[in-house]
Amino acid sequence: LMIEAAGDSSHPGRIIDDSFESSIAFDIAHALKNKILQECPTAQIIINRTLGETVTPLQNANFANKLDANLYLSIHTFAEADPKPRIFIYQFSYLDSFIAKDGMSFYPFDKIYLVHEPQTTQWANRIYQKLSENPSVQTKKIAKIPFKPLIGIKASAIGLELGLKNKTSWHDYIHDLAQSIIMIMS
Repeated sequence: LMIEAAGDSSHPGRIIDDSFESSIAFDIAHALKNKILQECPTAQIIINRTLGETVTPLQNANFANKLDANLYLSIHTFAEADPKPRIFIYQFSYLDSFIAKDGMSFYPFDKIYLVHEPQTTQWANRIYQKLSENPSVQTKKIAKIPFKPLIGIKASAIGLELGLKNKTSWHDYIHDLAQSIIMIMS
């Protein structure tokens, strides 16, 4: 599993309370890693960056592809205005899954997601189902869109945007998110 914590030192992202998205997503990534390792100590989990690091375009995709990750999870946050926090789940797509796939084809970087598209859909549905069980959040239906953080990734790649009432409210659903990832890894 490779976890991308959105943002970096050059692109800190959105502001929630007195913190930037990049530091909050980094905290979420580490908490998620620790929760998963508590139940699956042999899991191999990589976080895409360290604090203070700058990530260049397609660096995460290259890293995930070289590691041959099974799952790539991109975590983003935003300040939530709705009374009930929302979670958005994204799967990369140009809605072109009708393209014929065979073992001898070369995929351009922006079409490589097609290699694992059926598995990505299955895993995104598992995450959606688990997060939907939490009555304190609204889990939105999976959106298949050209979500830029997932471009060029061969592994099953899923993006999450977590609505936060404050910079620590992600604690309310980190357990469910970890459980959904553990279900996928099992």
